[in-house]
Amino acid sequence: MRASYILLSCLLVASCLWTSCSSPRETLHLNVSLRNDTTIPLDWVKLQWDGPFVPGGILSPGTEKTSVGVLAPKSDFATISFVEDSSRKPHKITLDVSPLKALHAGKYDAVIAITALDRASLSVSAEPTAP
Repeated sequence: MRASYILLSCLLVASCLWTSCSSPRETLHLNVSLRNDTTIPLDWVKLQWDGPFVPGGILSPGTEKTSVGVLAPKSDFATISFVEDSSRKPHKITLDVSPLKALHAGKYDAVIAITALDRASLSVSAEPTAP
């Protein structure tokens, strides 16, 4: 019984040393924004993809909503669905989001902008690092 405590203690010390000596891995920090670049108020904005939840909801012209610290999506395409506020007409846009999957460790801002009722764009920029 005493030998098992000594062995357990040795394993615990070895695992602590292993963890502290291994080099830390840099991680991917991704902030994803949904933005309405149209002149039309949009309701029920949803980003549907094989990735983290990004809020949309109601987006007035020129506004955006951001999710901070999300993981990159697993799929290459996303569907953005929304409803025109005045006419209640629904719309869906398919957007290539594969550039998000290709990002390496670091900090990035990604903006998915609805530019027309049938078009959206993705832009990705690296955040400046603090001195």
